[in-house]
Amino acid sequence: MAEIDTKPRGALTPRLDPETVERVAARVFGGMTYDYALPIEWLRRFEKLTGLDPRGHFVWLYPKGSMAGIPGPITVEGLAALVNLGGPRLYSDTSR
Repeated sequence: MAEIDTKPRGALTPRLDPETVERVAARVFGGMTYDYALPIEWLRRFEKLTGLDPRGHFVWLYPKGSMAGIPGPITVEGLAALVNLGGPRLYSDTSR
């Protein structure tokens, strides 16, 4: 059986427009607290590590009891990029 390569190449597919991000995030994370704005430090770190622009592929999730939050992928490409980085990390961990 052939392996599936989930490593993003060059760039993520075109990012979702703001209205689509809102619809998809509500469907995927509707019961959680989330924000469309990504922390700038995390965004820059993600871009530095992957060479990819995460906007339109993630929302910022705030699991119960978390003030820091974690990235919440809303596209398959965002999920693959996050998996390749080792999974979500708390916001405070992105400064490493």
